[in-house]
Amino acid sequence: ADRKTLTFEMVKDLPYAIVIINGDDPQDASTTNPQLTLINDPLEEPAKQPSLSAPNVLNFKTFSENYLRKNPITDSVGQICRPAGSVTLYIPAGVYLWSGLKIHNWNGDANNGGKPLFVYTDENALMINRQKECREAIEPAIYIAYSSYITISGRGIHDGQGCLSFSTDRKDAKNTPHQGGVVIKKSNNITFNDTYMRDSQQWNWETHDVVDINLNNIKGLSPYNHGWIDGLNLSSGKNITVNGSITLGNDDAFATGHY
Repeated sequence: ADRKTLTFEMVKDLPYAIVIINGDDPQDASTTNPQLTLINDPLEEPAKQPSLSAPNVLNFKTFSENYLRKNPITDSVGQICRPAGSVTLYIPAGVYLWSGLKIHNWNGDANNGGKPLFVYTDENALMINRQKECREAIEPAIYIAYSSYITISGRGIHDGQGCLSFSTDRKDAKNTPHQGGVVIKKSNNITFNDTYMRDSQQWNWETHDVVDINLNNIKGLSPYNHGWIDGLNLSSGKNITVNGSITLGNDDAFATGHY
């Protein structure tokens, strides 16, 4: 009635909704009049949130501040990452600029000498991918490879900086940097709960040669005018379960490959 207020009523049979405001043709989204996306999502269960005071929880915000204070970055490459041990990585509220969450060669199989890894992102945490040096750099928002028994939970936002990259790179499948949003490669027993991926440079979610993967209540939302954006691209793998997902892109909403 006041020509200013919009009200959306959610119902039990419609747990998710995307409302896009502004923009013209969705295949040519405006860069000067950006689209605003509103997402309704069921509330997170309190039991899923670990305690920051627990002895096996690493507070990423405190850790990163102390690390950078002791090890200031003096070049464009940075330093070699070292194993941090078997803990829950907790990323609290805040804005972080990094090269993505990369987990490589993590043995979480307790029956094979390993320890499960848990990562939790606070609902008000925003993890932003840095601008890469070149198109060939591989820095997805989340990259898990050659690993097992990992659980990533929480509603923090992983931002792939696709808009920034496409301001300098060509916007086509052949020449676009293949920076998937969430990439799971040659891994097994991986679980995602409530993970929010946005502004990927290519496929929002993808799997390659994986086994026993659970994707629960996940999101992958990237603007239409990016190059070759799939929602879920399960390229190869076995026993992959998706329990609730909502994706936005300009190519396949759901793609499967070699099983």
